[in-house]
Amino acid sequence: MTVAVESARETQFVESRTVHGGTGVTYDGVVPSPGSYRVVVDTDAGSRRAFDWRITETLPALRVRLADGIWFSRPVVCDPGCPGVALGGTSTGYPDGGFDPRGRRAGSELRVHNAGEGVSVVRVRVADGAILDYRYRLPPVVTLTVPVPQRAGETAVRIDGDGDRVHAFRWAMETNPVRRVTVGHPG
Repeated sequence: MTVAVESARETQFVESRTVHGGTGVTYDGVVPSPGSYRVVVDTDAGSRRAFDWRITETLPALRVRLADGIWFSRPVVCDPGCPGVALGGTSTGYPDGGFDPRGRRAGSELRVHNAGEGVSVVRVRVADGAILDYRYRLPPVVTLTVPVPQRAGETAVRIDGDGDRVHAFRWAMETNPVRRVTVGHPG
């Protein structure tokens, strides 16, 4: 695939690379300053897609994924709070200073993607709020990743969105360490 990032005045970044289907590539720091940019992705299979990328202090990255087409998302990691996205809440079992990537507790992640064209406010509860009860403001195309302290057995998860259906499920973190949920309604 070839990725080009353009400002109103000039091309800021161009890269070509071989990417296997289902693979995503994250771009962070390829453009020197916040602002609005146009991203154009072409594949050797003849697919082409453009995206209007608004880089902010709290959302500086873009992820491009090739899987049955070209997909864009703006990733953000909240542990469980983060500026500009987290609206507040309570959490238990989260270590100060973040997760140790070598430790057992770093192995589980909840990923919530806003596929809608507008902002979605979601409330995420894990273990009926005993581990996590947080609200997040997700701009369009944002994928929120929240590391969750891993537990044995199944743990109840509930994600409520404004005007969206409730996503409720039991999560076996040890056997399925990454759970994905999509909120919002694609346009």
